[in-house]
Amino acid sequence: MTKLHYAFIGLILCGSLAPSPAATLSIFKPSDKPIACPGSAHPKYGCLIVTGKSVNSGAAWSAFKRIAFLGGSSAAVPARCIAVATTGALISAKGTLHFRGDGDYCPKTDRAVYHYVVDPRDAKTFGVPLVGTITYDGRKDIETYSS
Repeated sequence: MTKLHYAFIGLILCGSLAPSPAATLSIFKPSDKPIACPGSAHPKYGCLIVTGKSVNSGAAWSAFKRIAFLGGSSAAVPARCIAVATTGALISAKGTLHFRGDGDYCPKTDRAVYHYVVDPRDAKTFGVPLVGTITYDGRKDIETYSS
């Protein structure tokens, strides 16, 4: 298990995950392009820089920027999908919210789901939960951040 998995288990055991339904933080129109992977990262299918602007001009989070690592290792990946990881930030006029996440990408459906953890200092500053979900839908050309 990764550190991220242990963080989720710890949050569940401590009762920090709210039982309420997910709240959408923002919806973005994403754009991506291949890049050289940073540092010592060498995922099987490489890396992407993924950026996006909010589809709602009045949204609190106006943009995001993240790196996607394609083809890591995970036992929980559905058949014909690949393990993915990401690190990045949501950007607003009031500052930047940093996160890291793990998930899977399925080329057949062009969808990815990441479970992310927010930097605890940023979560406190912006009053957001420590965990959430990023859902990428390539067919609809949207990326949704939920908490």
